[in-house]
Amino acid sequence: MTIRTLQSVQPLIALRTRTHPNIRSLASTLDLIDTERKQREQERDGVLQAKVEKLLKKAERLKQLDLTREKMVLADKIKQMETDRNMTETIVHVDMDAFYASVEELDQPELKTRPMAVGGVDMITTANYLARQFGVRSAMPGYIAKRLCPDLVFVKPDFEKYTRMSMMIRAVLARYDPNYAAASLDEAYLNITQYMKQHSEQSVEEVVAEMRDQIFKETSLTASAGIGSNTLIAKIATDVNKPNGQFRVEPTREAVMAYLQTLPVRKVPGVGRVTERELHALGIKTVGDLRENLITVSMISTPALTDFLIRVALGIGSTTVDPTWERKSISVERTFVAIFNHDAMYDKMRELASMLADDLAKEKLKGQTLTIRIKASNFESWTRQKALPSPIYSAKDLYDVAKILLVKELQERPDLEVRLMGIGLSKLSSRMIKMTGIGKFLVRSEGQAAIASSPTKRPRDNSVKESLTSIMSESEAADGNDSEGSRKRQAIEGSSGDRPVPKMGAFGALMPYCSSSFVRATQTKMSEDSASNKFIDNSRLLTISTESLDYQPPLPTIPPHRLAVCPICCQRIANVALDDLRGVNGHVDVCLNRGTIREIGANQASSLNVANTNGNRFPSPSSSDAFRTLLRGANAKEKGGKSVSKREEHQNGKSNVCAVCPICKKTIADARVDDLVGVNKHVDFCLGQQ
Repeated sequence: MTIRTLQSVQPLIALRTRTHPNIRSLASTLDLIDTERKQREQERDGVLQAKVEKLLKKAERLKQLDLTREKMVLADKIKQMETDRNMTETIVHVDMDAFYASVEELDQPELKTRPMAVGGVDMITTANYLARQFGVRSAMPGYIAKRLCPDLVFVKPDFEKYTRMSMMIRAVLARYDPNYAAASLDEAYLNITQYMKQHSEQSVEEVVAEMRDQIFKETSLTASAGIGSNTLIAKIATDVNKPNGQFRVEPTREAVMAYLQTLPVRKVPGVGRVTERELHALGIKTVGDLRENLITVSMISTPALTDFLIRVALGIGSTTVDPTWERKSISVERTFVAIFNHDAMYDKMRELASMLADDLAKEKLKGQTLTIRIKASNFESWTRQKALPSPIYSAKDLYDVAKILLVKELQERPDLEVRLMGIGLSKLSSRMIKMTGIGKFLVRSEGQAAIASSPTKRPRDNSVKESLTSIMSESEAADGNDSEGSRKRQAIEGSSGDRPVPKMGAFGALMPYCSSSFVRATQTKMSEDSASNKFIDNSRLLTISTESLDYQPPLPTIPPHRLAVCPICCQRIANVALDDLRGVNGHVDVCLNRGTIREIGANQASSLNVANTNGNRFPSPSSSDAFRTLLRGANAKEKGGKSVSKREEHQNGKSNVCAVCPICKKTIADARVDDLVGVNKHVDFCLGQQ
């Protein structure tokens, strides 16, 4: 045993010595771990065997039934799926050979002649081909690999290095298909149909060989490739001449069916150990066997699995290679020396949450269902999942929710020893908001935001220019420290210094100018809305000191010609300058959410202080009706001592109050001030004319 290997297992020996005082030698420690692993595998096999026996009983009962009708239904389904068969596309699947190990061999050439694995004593990520000759494979515990190959050398993974090399490989792939789809750092799909039309003098095999040769010249790494009429066939074909080879399945139905006839079902992407075991129990070992037993499979399998297996039997797959495919989930997990200290587990979960937040930031994604995965030192594993009321993406939010699930598990298993932890998000959505209609007018690209009816334009400072774009991201940092949501949470929860906290909440920038009682009513409403959320500590979220509630920030004096004009209510926005994007958006939010404000304002009887253009305050309306009228952005006109809103005038037929377009500055004849759809259509038309 090498010194390096001995050092890597020392923490494991120390742990086992602590939990089992009689254990002293490395061999006995590994024996104990191996025994625990085998026990766990036996338990899993027992569960799987019980499931297989149920399937066999179902299959046996089917032999006694008349399945004529079911066979007709299956035939119709097969006929329908045959219409999806497309033989006109040329799909290539490229897979780098032992990618991580090969990259390490570039830095340490001596490893090319020694069996080597990337990973450690706990888990192996991949191994070079010399190690694979001894039975070492990916996702194998390192101590087992060491027994199979005593001379095995472990190398610590360096994912930053692998990512840099992956970018070089993708640059080559983009020359053949700019819209290639990367499946991982070392794997990608290409549709070279268009490329072949432009290079008709070359055969498909020549083009793919040239591609692999270019990858080798620029990276010194070898790649294998599969060529087929769809992604399924191309993926399967990649393994035929691996490593450093390629194979093509001719684009005809007969060639595809013949190639799949003797293919073991385990070679099919998506067929794992459990499905293989179930199919073998039914006498299905090859795709040809599957084709002959489709009626049995369709009767005892789930609809989703049935459809998948029918497509496999027919060799029908997707011909779409799209780099913008909709991702279903995103996760990270790490294997490590078993830990038993709860604080260490929390630290590890915090580290994983930060890594996941980084990945989410790169993909501009957020998710609404969080899952944690835990594997114990005895190889027992389980997952815990929680659906959230709204999507999250910051490292802090991810960790807070994950910790709740982890704490619950540790309460049930206080003596738990963990060797693997993972965290993931599903139910994903984009963090990018496409601005349309009035949004285009409020937020322009190239740093030119023209606020409604602005008589003058002046250069913005850099901070304003950087905030103006045609697409607004909901986050500016992976951990949420610079995000808008983080700033709002900090304002609600309080700050660490002595600086008073402005009142922030559902109405953003307008909250500092609202009365204290209105803020309290708003926070009460927020509390009621979030009462069902187990993951939000309402007492913490809504904690605002009396001092901060009564705090009134100084109102700046802004000349009338510098005030922004709301494109909804067509009124100048008090104390909001032309280039105050947040203030304008906050006011527009109020105008667009009249229903919410009306609900809060109905129970609001306090006064509202509003500054005039000279910086002085005038008395606020005393009635709740006037209060609601002011908040929804409509001017209240004094008629005979009675305050009447524009909307009321319009509804009563006393006045035809039309909206004013913030682009052309003209009255919109067929749109009232509260007709958002009409205003939006007109603004879209004006923007299209520019």
